[in-house]
Amino acid sequence: MIKSDSETNVAVGGGSGCAGGDDGNGEETESNGADCEHDDANLDVSGTGDIIIQGKATAQARNSYKNVTLKDSDPPRLNHSLGQKTNGPQVPVHCVTPLQFFMLFFTSEIIKKITAETNAYTKEKIANNTVSRFSIWHEWYDDVEEEMLAFLGLIINMGVIHLPYVKDYWSQQFVCRVPFFGEVFTRKHFLQIFWMLHLETVSTSDHSLRTMTQN
Repeated sequence: MIKSDSETNVAVGGGSGCAGGDDGNGEETESNGADCEHDDANLDVSGTGDIIIQGKATAQARNSYKNVTLKDSDPPRLNHSLGQKTNGPQVPVHCVTPLQFFMLFFTSEIIKKITAETNAYTKEKIANNTVSRFSIWHEWYDDVEEEMLAFLGLIINMGVIHLPYVKDYWSQQFVCRVPFFGEVFTRKHFLQIFWMLHLETVSTSDHSLRTMTQN
């Protein structure tokens, strides 16, 4: 079915209610401004205006927060006095050399204890095990405190001078030879102490949790 021009104009004119249309007699009618304004008010416009309004609302909500942080009071200070002592580490006046500072931690009593425990532990292991004919344990002799100090000195120097293997510290090769170690200890006796170093003998009759953990 083909519509006439007048019907087409009416359809177009009445589609929005704002555009001018034909009144059926071939004359155009003017749009109603009030109806246009009313229709514009009903339009759902989503744009930057909404974002600005939301941003203002968020800012207002943020400014409405209340600070509920409690003021912390300083703890009371303890008044104490050291008397005639000075603050800081109490270093004896006679400590000048590195060995003297080392002996503040490894006292003579501690070195004596380690030496005695190591000797006793080594003798016990040799007596309770079968030693082969060519074993280095046939050449074991009890250490003295000076040797234990020398052993600890070698251990400290190994932490400074890094080599891939322990035996390399006694190597005779020119590229990795360190004369200091061989002049202080033979490699054989150093390894004997290294393998048998012992600090304390735990009684086997004590079945406490601490003893079982140490064993």
